[in-house]
Amino acid sequence: MDLLNDSDVLRIGVWGMGGVGKTTLVKNLNNKLKGSSSTSTQHFGVVIWATVSKKLDLRKVLIQIAERLNLEVGTGESVPQPEVHTGCKIILTSHSLEVCREMTTDEEVKVDVLRDEES
Repeated sequence: MDLLNDSDVLRIGVWGMGGVGKTTLVKNLNNKLKGSSSTSTQHFGVVIWATVSKKLDLRKVLIQIAERLNLEVGTGESVPQPEVHTGCKIILTSHSLEVCREMTTDEEVKVDVLRDEES
């Protein structure tokens, strides 16, 4: 939540080995943001969840986002950019820190396996 509320952070990468709970963590955050009426999260008017498979189909991702925003997708148009669309934040999950960096994330959060006493 601190990273989402930081105006200098536009892209957040959540990374770690498969099965560690990255997607579950972000899904829970997504649900909290969508259902929250608290002042700390209400500045996100629209929350969009887009799934990107291992075989990236950028057009399919673009259509998922555009449909949620009630926009038409023209040929050659790109996904909204946080630098251009004020207030936008992007959170992505990946097994790889390198993927996060390729996506020019501002902050990367590593999710590790819980120790026995934590689990």
